[in-house]
Amino acid sequence: MECHQYRMRVKDSLIETAPTACLELSKSRIEEIPITVAKPIILKYEWLGCMPGWSCLAYGHYFDGVLGGVALMGHTTGSDKAFTKMFPDKKVIVLQRGVHMWWTPKNAASWFTSKVCLMLRKKGYDIVTATSDEEAGEVGTIYQALNWAYVGAPAHGHPVFLVDGKPVHPKTLYDRYGTSGVGKIKAILGDRVQIQKRLFKKRYMYALDRAILIPSQPYPKRGNDHADSGHSE
Repeated sequence: MECHQYRMRVKDSLIETAPTACLELSKSRIEEIPITVAKPIILKYEWLGCMPGWSCLAYGHYFDGVLGGVALMGHTTGSDKAFTKMFPDKKVIVLQRGVHMWWTPKNAASWFTSKVCLMLRKKGYDIVTATSDEEAGEVGTIYQALNWAYVGAPAHGHPVFLVDGKPVHPKTLYDRYGTSGVGKIKAILGDRVQIQKRLFKKRYMYALDRAILIPSQPYPKRGNDHADSGHSE
């Protein structure tokens, strides 16, 4: 199964023109940016088409002043804490979203992620955690390439809501209707909504403090080599 972001980048490469910017990674620039600057790119490429909650930081990857990639960081929530509770005295942050445009060079996403991790360490964070979403065709290729620890999948996940045939995140439903409960959403939307069982997201963690040891399970694999090279949640 191909990654959703990979399909989006292939599509855009056929209809868009690449900027005339220097694409050497060594000459690119990474800086903290307002979340509002990252939002349009994330919404364009994100599989669920929504912004996450509890975001607190965003970083941009610039090539000659042209924004080519973004990363959105956030506070831990319930599903994160199921794993991070093993490090109760550590400061943990979540890589919630990450995207690189189709015209950025090979390995831009992994290079960018590694540099962002260094910047997070300077802010006092000890651990970064992230997930890959099998329903979006992700397996965590970037995290594996950067030697992050794979710690498994959560014990449960929220259901997938399909509204008029399109996936809608529970947070978006809550914002619209004041609830994300299955029964209440069915009552509100009727036949417009379908509920599907959600595949568990794969959880990765990375120790910014090299003294922290995170046990890793064998990396999950898939049948093709189309890397989720933009990023994954």
